[in-house]
Amino acid sequence: MEYNDVVPLYAEKFRRHVDSPDSNGCRRWTGFCDDDGYGHFQFRHEGRKYKIRAHRAAVMVSGAHVMPEAVLRHSCDNPWCAEASHVLQGGHADNVADRDRRGHTAIGADNGRARMTDDDVMSIRGAAAAFIKQQAVGLGVDEAAVRAALAQKTWRHVGGSEETVVDFDDQESAVLRIMMDTLFLLPPRSRRKVATAFAEMAPDLVGEVAAETPSPKVPKKAADPKK
Repeated sequence: MEYNDVVPLYAEKFRRHVDSPDSNGCRRWTGFCDDDGYGHFQFRHEGRKYKIRAHRAAVMVSGAHVMPEAVLRHSCDNPWCAEASHVLQGGHADNVADRDRRGHTAIGADNGRARMTDDDVMSIRGAAAAFIKQQAVGLGVDEAAVRAALAQKTWRHVGGSEETVVDFDDQESAVLRIMMDTLFLLPPRSRRKVATAFAEMAPDLVGEVAAETPSPKVPKKAADPKK
């Protein structure tokens, strides 16, 4: 049986784990809650174990149908709330919009995909700022001029003629800027070693990319009617 069919059969058991409404109308789930604060409702029906988040079960117990792909979110912003009228059905985009509006978006080191800490970023930026200042003083130019050269906003012709300049998209340009900025954080001697090693690797890298890139299809020439 689907959850929408079986959960309402255990409405009485569900309600035993729901507190009376507080001043905001929220009803706290008194059963098991996970580390994120969401309640979980568990029961057995015909030998099968069912487990569902409490706020999702609350909507089903109220008589509403919940689509399997629906993303449910709290209008009260309390994950433990089991008041059905506080639960809104929508999609992933709605959930993200709510999260951003309430300032719950994980940024920086709080993001699970982050590989750097705040201190790492501060260290990188400090080293970059020190390098830029050092170059500006040594060359007798403004720091803005050094930044522009690093970002290839100026002096783009250095390293090749106009014919060899490649038109990069935004993502490719961002990668190049990161590579260049990182390279210039190194001492001159280390910078030369890394640049030399990369130059030696370049032919192999180009060959690998060429091998993985499908050749463009050349349209067949129409037959000459005179032949």
